Amino acid sequence: MSFSPLGPILTPTITLLSTLVVLLIIILYHIYLPPSYLIRYVSRLYPTVLFHLPTTKPILMLTIDDVPSTHTARIAEILHAHNIHATFFVIGSQIPGHESTLRSLVAQGHELANHAMYDKPSFRLSDEVLEREIKEVEGRVKEIYDHQSVLVDDDDDDDDDDNDDEGDHTATATDMSTRTIGPVRIPPRYFRPGSGFFTARMLALLSSLEYKCVLGSIYPHDAQIRWSWLNTWHILRSVRPGGIVICHDRPWTPKMLEVVLPELKRRGFSVGSLSEGRKWEGVEDAGEGEEEDAVSRGAGGQSEQERLDKMGGGERVKRS
Repeated sequence: MSFSPLGPILTPTITLLSTLVVLLIIILYHIYLPPSYLIRYVSRLYPTVLFHLPTTKPILMLTIDDVPSTHTARIAEILHAHNIHATFFVIGSQIPGHESTLRSLVAQGHELANHAMYDKPSFRLSDEVLEREIKEVEGRVKEIYDHQSVLVDDDDDDDDDDNDDEGDHTATATDMSTRTIGPVRIPPRYFRPGSGFFTARMLALLSSLEYKCVLGSIYPHDAQIRWSWLNTWHILRSVRPGGIVICHDRPWTPKMLEVVLPELKRRGFSVGSLSEGRKWEGVEDAGEGEEEDAVSRGAGGQSEQERLDKMGGGERVKRS
């Protein structure tokens, strides 16, 4: 029987390497599919950051990052088909040329939030630069909201008699792509840092600007992973009441949503924007300001509960 003099040396080395590999796999798994206890722990550690809602109600909040792009309209079509609103995080430098798309999103009941000016890590920016970017995006988003107009005919007073025989005018989906709901909503003060990383300094700045830092609890890493089937599996594997889903405006996102949204409905979940989800849960500061109940009566004049009933999602969500 042969004996290797390196045996006593190689054995602990192999054991150490095996242990490191196992630890690396565990770490990567927790990054890709963070368990609920980890989300709860981080939420308690950073109470001013919104990761999820602590609720047992079957509600989910859908957010779309890196908007707008040439794919945004298709994403909006799918959401409209399922009667679902979302929060779209806007990168300011991508707005030029897509203003009509963003106005259409607001008209259909979605909300636009702040994702800084450029697609780069926000934590690397100085306070001065980050504040300037946030305010610049805030101004551009406000311009989109300011373009809203009431869904009535401009010459309504002159044509009342002519329209008596035609019945009430109801805006179609096509109308909603070009016509907007009245000037009763203002943008929510949500900010999601580029790359998803934040610092204590950033949180202090956001607080001074009266912004809520929003991350999430369900992230399929779809900014990097192009396989819609894998992203679909990730979301459906991770859904829990009160979850915030992070998606990205990418060519493969529509295909994913076409599978995810009906399956969530089948499971009894109600899906909405951040402001809607927080209202359903009864959070007082729901992010979006209103002069009247504009969020609860979205496209077509539907109330939130009417829209939920149409979705057919599970138990009835009680509004506080």
